[in-house]
Amino acid sequence: MKAALTAVFLMFSLFLQSANSAPLYYHFNTLWMQQNMPEYSAYQLERYGRRLLPDYDVTPEERDFVARFEHRQLMNQCAAAPVATRVHPHYPGFKSGCTHGFGYDMGVRRQSRTYRDLQTVLRADRAKFCAKAYSTSPLESLYAKRRKKALNYCPLSHEDDVCSLNCAQSFNLLDQQIEKAKRRILERAEKDGVVLSAQQLQALISLDYNNPVFVSGSTKLWRYLAQEDHEQVARQILRNSGSQKIRLLQNRRNREALIYLLGSGYEYTEARRIVKRHKR
Repeated sequence: MKAALTAVFLMFSLFLQSANSAPLYYHFNTLWMQQNMPEYSAYQLERYGRRLLPDYDVTPEERDFVARFEHRQLMNQCAAAPVATRVHPHYPGFKSGCTHGFGYDMGVRRQSRTYRDLQTVLRADRAKFCAKAYSTSPLESLYAKRRKKALNYCPLSHEDDVCSLNCAQSFNLLDQQIEKAKRRILERAEKDGVVLSAQQLQALISLDYNNPVFVSGSTKLWRYLAQEDHEQVARQILRNSGSQKIRLLQNRRNREALIYLLGSGYEYTEARRIVKRHKR
């Protein structure tokens, strides 16, 4: 009888997990195991994941750090007039596509992805309209970047308020993307056995938000993180993050490397010295 109940429990817990019901799944596991399976708890905790869920909630420090670099003007406007401020899709320059809010580049995203993201802050019909208007195919995006005419992919007039966001919606969209970056980093850290301090995580989130390939998709960076070679990690942030030719991005990398080193136990003067030595 107990074996049958155990089998039913495992099937039901796997069903909850596949149904994307993580909070219910973990809560069910916790109560049921404590009451009915004390002798199997240690095995089940490791095998079926009744471990503490990683904290993917975005902290104010993580949000402010990214927002300050992505759109400082919008951040200041929202602080001064949070109700009256409206933000429209815009062209930030460089090789970006049509961008919304705090650095949400719709020009490099597929329409389906843009629609799913915007649907969390806009009505479904508006999100669909904006995704179709601003997102481009990979070929169109590449062409726009080469011709430096991404501005043409922001075709709607600002008088048309369909796609505009207020401050709360802009920050919600920002939090959504930061949470994705944080999830990628923490999952990679768990996989590689890396423990990150709050400031280290903050720096990596900012870098991953800007370009995931250089953080969650990097091999060399995570090898240095696992070895706790903090100076080499800072060097990777400064020199191998695609920011050598753009001054604003290099300033951002300098700050990310500095925050990382401070979170690694370096004194401020020593951290500044390392950044100055390795920056281009």
